[in-house]
Amino acid sequence: MRKIFTILGLIIILITGSALYAGNESRPQGGPPEGGTPPDRGFQQGNEFREVNFQGYLVDCIWGTTGQNDQGKDVFNKPSLITRIHLLSDAAKEAGYGIILQDPSGRKMFFRFDDNGNLMANDYLMNRCKAKNKIKIEVKGYMGGKGGITVTSLEKAKSTSQPQGPEGQPPAGQGGRPPMGQGGPPPRD
Repeated sequence: MRKIFTILGLIIILITGSALYAGNESRPQGGPPEGGTPPDRGFQQGNEFREVNFQGYLVDCIWGTTGQNDQGKDVFNKPSLITRIHLLSDAAKEAGYGIILQDPSGRKMFFRFDDNGNLMANDYLMNRCKAKNKIKIEVKGYMGGKGGITVTSLEKAKSTSQPQGPEGQPPAGQGGRPPMGQGGPPPRD
């Protein structure tokens, strides 16, 4: 009886290994199409990288990586501590910028911007930002291979009460009802 279970176990392992190996061969290889600038890893559909919207709070890389301001207070849970004056300081400009995002479970995470995103963030702060603190932004771009975002555009976030996932939809598990008279389940055929 023990030999039968051992043989069955080996057969299952071989079948599973074969299926996984075959699945890896069907994945698209290579990077983005010619002329594309997305990093080596991003959101893919088939062979194409797709641009994704991110909504969160603008923060400098020093406070973003530590999650605390200079006084040791938590900036992830209290983004009002992140002021425009601080973000325009020489130290913040030199460190670069990023965004605080919230995943569907409510956990907050920091993602750095690439060099282009840092220039866009600085331009936004200098020329278009009216807020004094708690600066909510919407970023379009590609998730990068080094835990960062390759930014293609940066604007003031549309006012929402919920954190936003890709394509401006509430993240999975957040539910959220559409406003009265809008949305609802799709019509049945």
